[in-house]
Amino acid sequence: MTLPNSIARLLGQQLPGYRITASFRADIGRDERFTDQWIVAGHTGLVLVGDDTVELLPWPEVGTIACHRYVGGGGMTSGADSDTRLIARFSAARMADAQNFARVANLIRAGEIPAMPESGLEAPQDAQAETDRSDPDGPPSGNILVRLFQLMPNSKWWRVPIVVLALAGGGIAAVASPYLAGQFLFDEVLDTEGLHSGRLGLAIGLILLSRLAEAALRIIWGLTNASLIHDLEIRLKRTAFAAIQRLPMRFFADRHTGELMARLEQDASDIALLFHIMLPSSIHGALFLVGSLIAMLALDWQLALAVILPFPILFTLLHRIVPEVNSLYERTFRAEAELRTVTSDSLTGIRVVRAFGRQQRERARFARPNRIAARLGLRADAMLGTLRPPMELVTELVLVGVWAAGAWMIARDQVTLGLLITFAGYLGRFFQPVGEIVIAIGDWAQVSTAAHRLLRLVDAGSAVRQPRGEATATRLPRHIVLEQVGFAYEPGQPVLQDMNLTVGPGETVGLAGPTGAGKSTTLNLIAGLYTADEGRVLLDGVDMRDFPPRALEGRVGVVLQETHLFLGNVADNIAYAFPDAGREEIVAAAQAANAHDFIVELPDGYETQLGPGGHALSGGQRQRLAIARALLLDPPILLMDEATANVDSDTEQQIQQAIERVAHGRTVVVIAHRLSTLRMADRLYFMEDGRVVESGTHEELMDCGGSYRRLVERQRAALETIGVGE
Repeated sequence: MTLPNSIARLLGQQLPGYRITASFRADIGRDERFTDQWIVAGHTGLVLVGDDTVELLPWPEVGTIACHRYVGGGGMTSGADSDTRLIARFSAARMADAQNFARVANLIRAGEIPAMPESGLEAPQDAQAETDRSDPDGPPSGNILVRLFQLMPNSKWWRVPIVVLALAGGGIAAVASPYLAGQFLFDEVLDTEGLHSGRLGLAIGLILLSRLAEAALRIIWGLTNASLIHDLEIRLKRTAFAAIQRLPMRFFADRHTGELMARLEQDASDIALLFHIMLPSSIHGALFLVGSLIAMLALDWQLALAVILPFPILFTLLHRIVPEVNSLYERTFRAEAELRTVTSDSLTGIRVVRAFGRQQRERARFARPNRIAARLGLRADAMLGTLRPPMELVTELVLVGVWAAGAWMIARDQVTLGLLITFAGYLGRFFQPVGEIVIAIGDWAQVSTAAHRLLRLVDAGSAVRQPRGEATATRLPRHIVLEQVGFAYEPGQPVLQDMNLTVGPGETVGLAGPTGAGKSTTLNLIAGLYTADEGRVLLDGVDMRDFPPRALEGRVGVVLQETHLFLGNVADNIAYAFPDAGREEIVAAAQAANAHDFIVELPDGYETQLGPGGHALSGGQRQRLAIARALLLDPPILLMDEATANVDSDTEQQIQQAIERVAHGRTVVVIAHRLSTLRMADRLYFMEDGRVVESGTHEELMDCGGSYRRLVERQRAALETIGVGE
């Protein structure tokens, strides 16, 4: 992750010559509040950076750096056994980056990675274990406003000039009004020696015209801008959602649903607020301020100077407060994201919560992030609230000063009454645009934070590894080969090591082994859900990394152990991967999966609506729907992960019959623990510790007397104990 310039400068001041190699942002402080703290690894040791504090831990004093999972987050420690020090706390979303940093830091400590030059702010490429991870927490590329304007729908760009012209016209009309109601009316019309003496109707008409023009132009830009921003918000959400769809599976393992929902929904709405209210109001206010200042300087530079002098003080105050408000809004978002995550987690598992009587615990889980979010939001709003009174006070003092100075100057015939009224008119309207700009600055702190998060997400989706070639997939049965494959979900914790496996075209292969052996991970790699860290996964001799993203769509069908059913009816769920399928095709797939009989017994048959997760169906029924969903694609490769897990014997038999029926002519890889499922395989691979240790037919492996035979014998003994046959 890129180290912020402010932190790099602080290190340069506190530790001259320190060479930075890797860095990590922890987002929870020692007091368990959301805040940013940085841990930096360099050539002389580990550096802990807090609020304007820098602590260097020389490498000889730093033990092994490790990451630990806690409830709702994690921690990073150094040392071993009783001499362990907690050096950082972070949310669950930062776990993967923390583990990657810990691995790199340990390599630096051991001298296996050389320190980079002083200008280097990121870990060397050879220290990065992942090949397809994007950084959604890094800074977005390019200017934020430019990036957001680029997301405007092309068909709507013609409305932008209308908004700009309406804003400019409204600003000009606003500047003209005080002059017309002041110097023009009193010095040019009411004064007997004025240029337009006695033409009161002209003055009133011009004053009304300027006010009506300003109001009409504001209405025009308001209506036009509202339509434009509505389309922008839709485009933002669509772009962000598309980026999420492109992100690698590892990203979702590190993120909670609540955080992603907050980015997708709340951030897009906050950004729309920027263009809908904040930006137009700021532009209109700035145009009025600049125009009125120019007018006042032209009328009387001495009075104008008295008006201008106090405002640098206010902008200095803004410069100090806004960065702190920005930081508070970022921390508020994290707390709100955790709040959404806790809410989603608790409500999704409400039956478990009720069954174990843990409502009080869930209320406590909810209360903490709710309290933190409220406190941080209150601090941010309170800081913004302190800006308005000084603005009002300065405006009032300046207005009183102008009236006093003007009265003194009128008494000496240095200025006219009309000029003084014009100045008072400008000052009377000064507070509104200044207030709008102050509010906009406060909103910008929140909006820019939201824009950073959303654009980081878009950039991460765009940066996903592209295929190295233009390989194409055919509809023929596939030949699958894994060559010396290595893979780890988390750096330093390999799941597969030197994995070798071959599945011939039209062959049914079973994967067996103890829990944690890497069976499901193997299927994930074949399905293309993850990319191997080492070695190759080949389909018909072509590395899967050479296939374009959509080349394998419809070629691989997957049935997972935990079946997810979407909101909709039964037919919609079966046709999820093939929406254009006709009813006859859907029914045929259901019949092949032994699902048709129970479907027609449902209240509305194939039109029966399923709730979230399909909870109205049994586990076996959901599994058979998942098999039907995979079969509807007619894929040449079918991957089945524990398809008969957690079902009764009758349901298992029905699922096995479905598997045997659909395996003909396809390349099938099945994960199973039950012997009845494994026996149907043409070949078996027995896995332990991420490797294949035995392979062959059921009979061959039984004759070997190895791990597979011991597994079979244990299972037979268990079945005999409960009086059930194989």
